[in-house]
Amino acid sequence: MDLGIVGVGFVGGATAHVLKKAHNLYLYDKYKPPYNSQKNLEDLAKKSESIFICVPTPMKASGEIDYTNIHNSISQLFEETEKINRNPKDLLVIIRSTAVSGTTDELAKKYPFQFAFNPEFLREKYAIEDMEKTNRIVIGANEEESAEKLKQIYIPIFPNAHYTFVSRKTAEMIKYAANVTLAGQVAIANELYQICKATGVDYDSVKDAILLDERIGRNIDVPGPDGDFGFGGKCFPKDLNALIYLARDKNYRPYLLEELWRLNERVRKNPNWLNIEGATSSNNFDENKK
Repeated sequence: MDLGIVGVGFVGGATAHVLKKAHNLYLYDKYKPPYNSQKNLEDLAKKSESIFICVPTPMKASGEIDYTNIHNSISQLFEETEKINRNPKDLLVIIRSTAVSGTTDELAKKYPFQFAFNPEFLREKYAIEDMEKTNRIVIGANEEESAEKLKQIYIPIFPNAHYTFVSRKTAEMIKYAANVTLAGQVAIANELYQICKATGVDYDSVKDAILLDERIGRNIDVPGPDGDFGFGGKCFPKDLNALIYLARDKNYRPYLLEELWRLNERVRKNPNWLNIEGATSSNNFDENKK
């Protein structure tokens, strides 16, 4: 298959490194020689059956994502297709740049190409290694034809990968949800590190033991097994608040854990720990015996 890639940074470069095993590639990057020539752009627009957009989407001071690079790339591509009288509806544009949910649908309203969203899950330092070890591929497409075309790009290289077929906006959310979950994991680890440091506990020993717990990273069903939001029961509320109290007592303010508890109080409909015997001091076993 003839494929184009716009943007040859760590995402586009790693994508090209793997896809060249099974496809003919046409690369263009306006900032990187030798990929920035007009011929590169013309060949990409003329010969590609599908084109990956792998340009940066930086963050503005407000936190909003700046999509200038995506719009510039697609506008430039559209101009080239017009020059050669190519019907843009015959070309599948695959957004690989990170974009919030709904972005690709908006692009589809503005530009006359076919569109799909295909998130990457690459670490910048190990992008090629991660790409070569791809074990899951998320295909975000609103049309079956686009989904199948995108699948056929990857199948020759990753026949045993897990393929997830969803809408474009769902695929965009999957990327953000994965990154936010990982960021939260890092933040919690740092919070626990500070509490261990304040209490004179070896964090690495705690970390190594936690990683043996197969539940870690799996408690993400919403609502939970009890049909409610957040967490309840006897242990989680009690243990979280105990750790908050301990950290404060050792002169460390656990802001993240405090916020976790505030969030739980906000979303939880049934604070069932208040009624479970032994969960609170006002409802402990000794009190019930009086």
